[in-house]
Amino acid sequence: MHEESSPEEEDEDNDEHGQIILVMKSFNPVMNILIADSFNLPKRCRSTGVRRAASACAPIQQRPRRRQRTVEFGAPIANILQDNPPAESAAAENNPRRRDDIQAVALNGHEREEETSQRVLGEIAFQLDRRILSYIFTDQLRLYGFNIPDINQKINEVAGGDRQRDEMNARNTEIMNRLRNFEYCPINHSTFAEFIVNNYGILKEKPQCQLMLANYNNPNYLQKLIVENTPPPLLTNMLVLFASLRNLSEADGRPMFIW
Repeated sequence: MHEESSPEEEDEDNDEHGQIILVMKSFNPVMNILIADSFNLPKRCRSTGVRRAASACAPIQQRPRRRQRTVEFGAPIANILQDNPPAESAAAENNPRRRDDIQAVALNGHEREEETSQRVLGEIAFQLDRRILSYIFTDQLRLYGFNIPDINQKINEVAGGDRQRDEMNARNTEIMNRLRNFEYCPINHSTFAEFIVNNYGILKEKPQCQLMLANYNNPNYLQKLIVENTPPPLLTNMLVLFASLRNLSEADGRPMFIW
């Protein structure tokens, strides 16, 4: 081992052996070791090539060991930087807790989509009742407390005179005759519509997505949604509600859903 020298002595050594160092750079790395040892050069005067050569010429047990890495082409960059990416990746995939979390997220998304589709069923029933009542009671801004089975009673309550009563009765007769062409029964299907709304609910708010608004006003989309989400025992009556609402929408030229 060589003794450590002061900065002044190291500078002098550099000046004295400057020419030797230049010669060393042109020699084979093995020769550089012999020259450096012969002239007793300080450690910091030895070039990187000298250190690499010294390591290469040292006994096998003294050579630094290379760190083994397993790299898979096609693996993410973050995994390549890890010591054992395949094992860690496999461990993560085989982690039951993580697998359950992923399945839970997918299940929640499916449940939300199914809930929204069922709310559309309730919205169809709700929109049909509102459309019938608003056609009969044209002067009523709010229809809270108005129901299809109570139409005749409500006509007598809100009519301002015989003329207004006759007009409302005429509109009631007209719309019911039209809907009978689609097998709509005021008593049975109004009760069925109430059942659908109570069990499935209605849409909470007007969709902000323009594509979704377009779908809700697309009869083909709604009919497909009804067939896919309505239980078989309820499907026939649900299609009656849909056909009735579609007819009223086409008659007045307004969208299927009025917000």
